[in-house]
Amino acid sequence: GVRVRHWKMLRVELGIAPDVDLTIAVLLKAGVEDNLLFVEKLAEQASKESEIETSLEQMRVEWKDRRINLTEWGGRCMLALSELFEHLALIDKHLMNTQLLRGMQGISFFEKVARDWEDQLTRVQTALTLWHSVQELWMSLRPIFENDRVCGEVQNEARRFVLTDKLWVKLMREGAAAIRVIALPEDFGPRLKEVSSNLTFIKQGLVEFLNTRRLKWPRLFWLTDNVILEMISSTGGSGGSVRLEKHLATCFEGIARLTSDEDGNIINMSSRCGETVKFNTPIRRLHESIDTWLSQVEKGMRDTLPTLLKDCMENMFQVAASEWLERWPAQVVLLALRIFEKQDADELLGFSGLKGLAALRKKHTRHIEEITARVLVAPPPNTRERLFYEALMAHHLASRDRAQRLIDLEVTKATDFNFSVMLHHQLHPSSSRKVLVSVAHVTLPYQFEYLGECSSLIATPVTDRAQRMLLVTLAGGSAAVINGPAGIGKGHVTKDLALQVGVKSLQVDVSPSLLWGTLLNALCGAISVGAWCVLASIEQVSDAVMAKLSPALAQIYQWQDQCDTHIELSELCTEREEPLRLKLAPRVLISATRNHVHHEPLPDSIKELFRPISIHTPDVEVVCQHLLTLSGCVQYATVFAARLVLVLRTAEGLLPLPSPMTFLKKLHRTMLLVNLGACGEDAATERTDPMGASSGATTVEWAEYHLLANVFFLCTAPVLTKEEFALVRALFERHFSEFGPMVHPGKVHMPLADGPHTAPLGSEIEVAGGPPVTVTEGFRKSLLLLTQQLALNRSVILCGPAGCGKSTLVAA
Repeated sequence: GVRVRHWKMLRVELGIAPDVDLTIAVLLKAGVEDNLLFVEKLAEQASKESEIETSLEQMRVEWKDRRINLTEWGGRCMLALSELFEHLALIDKHLMNTQLLRGMQGISFFEKVARDWEDQLTRVQTALTLWHSVQELWMSLRPIFENDRVCGEVQNEARRFVLTDKLWVKLMREGAAAIRVIALPEDFGPRLKEVSSNLTFIKQGLVEFLNTRRLKWPRLFWLTDNVILEMISSTGGSGGSVRLEKHLATCFEGIARLTSDEDGNIINMSSRCGETVKFNTPIRRLHESIDTWLSQVEKGMRDTLPTLLKDCMENMFQVAASEWLERWPAQVVLLALRIFEKQDADELLGFSGLKGLAALRKKHTRHIEEITARVLVAPPPNTRERLFYEALMAHHLASRDRAQRLIDLEVTKATDFNFSVMLHHQLHPSSSRKVLVSVAHVTLPYQFEYLGECSSLIATPVTDRAQRMLLVTLAGGSAAVINGPAGIGKGHVTKDLALQVGVKSLQVDVSPSLLWGTLLNALCGAISVGAWCVLASIEQVSDAVMAKLSPALAQIYQWQDQCDTHIELSELCTEREEPLRLKLAPRVLISATRNHVHHEPLPDSIKELFRPISIHTPDVEVVCQHLLTLSGCVQYATVFAARLVLVLRTAEGLLPLPSPMTFLKKLHRTMLLVNLGACGEDAATERTDPMGASSGATTVEWAEYHLLANVFFLCTAPVLTKEEFALVRALFERHFSEFGPMVHPGKVHMPLADGPHTAPLGSEIEVAGGPPVTVTEGFRKSLLLLTQQLALNRSVILCGPAGCGKSTLVAA
């Protein structure tokens, strides 16, 4: 590692003239033996400097063959991202090595070289990083300004983008001309900054333009910038309706599709289940700005539903009941039934007191029996009708139970407190097109948002109490949080109440990664539209978001208390820090749900914002009774429910069965798939076999028991061992002892299509990838059980030793 400079240092130290040749004899004569310590230090310095010199040279060699390779995108040359990341990774490595070298002894001679190399690496790193960010920003803006309609909306930004695009193309050519990455021009970075500044300014203009659109139609707050721009670009173009429809569900609660006539005017709105509602007046589509015609859709929706409700109520006694139920949308029918229920209750209580309530209960019981008989004879052919009849049944079940509860409380007047605190729907005294939703002294207007679906929530005293407190809290100008364990039904309670108030429910799934901007947009849209904003799992919100949420909610409710029509949230600013002035709805509906274990206290941050409402213990027996009624066990649902819940609670700690609530939902789903009519008829003919002549059970009772027992077997046998199933069967027969044993467990008629499980014994089934399989009795039973379980569950696990035929069974 010794260089000329080191020999010169040795000459100076030993006093040797520059013109004397260095030989061993000259060094010895000059006394080198007396200066060995200096010689050792000089050799060590030379070695370290050589190491530094070699390292710097190796780094330069690594960059020698690294070139700038561009790829084509959208008719422009772009930097390949895969190679860009390799360049940046190598720069990071060399910067670290250079910094280590600058800290070594012996760097003094190469200090300037190392510093210049480090500066060059830093300059290239800055240029490449900026190149990447500018390229991403340009690629995001380029498609936007290729659309003529968007350019027409933001003309200034479009002109600026054209000029910036030319500068960008010129820079790309210069970058490609540099060939080597390390040889980028020194002014390349500053010129990239200029392009970045222009593109950022253009993006700010787009954000301000989109915020202006959001202020005109606040439901756009729930959509991202790219989605709004896509909707704008779709307006008036070919295929625009298809691209628009996929975003309608975010803006509206129940509208999934809009149907147009030959002139392009919107005439119908449709739900996800296929229900179609015709607008009172056709709406001009795709010829106005996006916020204008979507606001016309909203106005048409709120004008159409009150008209349909008025026609529905006027024709209730003019047409047959079956025709009346099917002529109008399900939402309108259920709302009319709730209004008539309040009118009937007021009238019957005024004339007959308790006898009137008994008549009201009998009326709802008769409706339940009629609906059940109709569904059993002619099952609903599609999902829309099935959901409607489930909701209709749930409505009559809840009304029947409430009537019974009033009878137990000996309510005789409509002014009684126990009656007034129930949720009621009634027409506005001054207009038949307005509906009021009331609980005690609290009243909210029905908002006539087309929901497109019906709630089939099983109403219990617990859910009624939670909804009552929730409505009172929201109407009083406060936020509320529903506390309870996961899976208890907090979300269903909130959703059902939103359906009963006719308001859009916007659920925000809170997670630690939720950004404040996303949450703020949801709040801005909700408070401007009057929608209900539900923050699900509020306990997961990060401290940073909670620190901003608290003052924002306080400001919202403060402005609401002052009855202001507009609000300026200081947190909602554009990148230019200009606050937006929002329109404030008459009612601000904000609530949250919180999962907790046992009785954890509310954190102070949540307690200050929300009034707590608790749902802890579900009414399992009531839920079971309603589910059995919905499944076809109408006459003896109350008797069976009490005993079935005892069986499930006894088995809960002994057997590997799911929780009672989860099991009941699975039982209900299974019973819906069973052919109830055939099962009941079959059971009725076999009643005398297990029961004996001395049994007092009726044919209907035995048919319902047969249905319950065999479906119970179908839900338990596949997940239990023989010993475990014997135990649960003994528990079941003990609590249902008067009905006799489970004679034919699993003998239910499933609506299964013909398949291998119906093949005759001894026949052969062709199996893909293997030889034919001969059908035996055991193989056919396994096929039947597998087919049934696949119809009931999302997934099935086949267990057994190797070679027993699991794969063959699946293939068959």
